[in-house]
Amino acid sequence: MPHSLGIAIMCLVLIIRICLLPLFFSQMRATQRMQVLQPQIQRIQRKYAARKDPRSKEAMQREIMALQQRHNANPLGSYLLR
Repeated sequence: MPHSLGIAIMCLVLIIRICLLPLFFSQMRATQRMQVLQPQIQRIQRKYAARKDPRSKEAMQREIMALQQRHNANPLGSYLLR
């Protein structure tokens, strides 16, 4: 009896991991996209670093969002599904 329970638990874990595999690959792709864009995002942030007014921060956020949209990258894609 204890052996069959252990086998059942291992099978359940295996099935759950197989079901979550597409989510894992989606997360990895999103992380890679954001890593590729990171130098460009840092360049934009340095461009607006000296400016402290709200309009400059909004402009920086708009530029970063436009960059992410052009490259089909979602900053939360590594945590959540689209």
